[in-house]
Amino acid sequence: MKRYLLIMIMACVSVSVMARTDEYTIRKGGNSLTEAHYYMRKAESYCRDAEGYLRKAEGYLRDADYHERRGEKSKARDYQRKAESAIRDYKSKMRQAASASSTATDHMRRGSYL
Repeated sequence: MKRYLLIMIMACVSVSVMARTDEYTIRKGGNSLTEAHYYMRKAESYCRDAEGYLRKAEGYLRDADYHERRGEKSKARDYQRKAESAIRDYKSKMRQAASASSTATDHMRRGSYL
């Protein structure tokens, strides 16, 4: 009788412990999905910033071409350098966007496995 009672108590305790683990797993999965959404928004923000840098570069190249046609070589070189800098910034933002997107994918995968 004592063994039967002890087995029943252990079964009840183990079921309650398993239920807590499931709640933890669900909460952890929700947190992973929340982080995934955060990184997706961050990636979109980086893409918008990159588009801005690309527009800047295009404008600088138009200005460089304009000054080149007018014979103002030094101004044309300055705008050319600004355009190169904007293109470097564009590439940097695109790398950051790819990294954030990859991180978001990892968090989504982690959240779906839990």
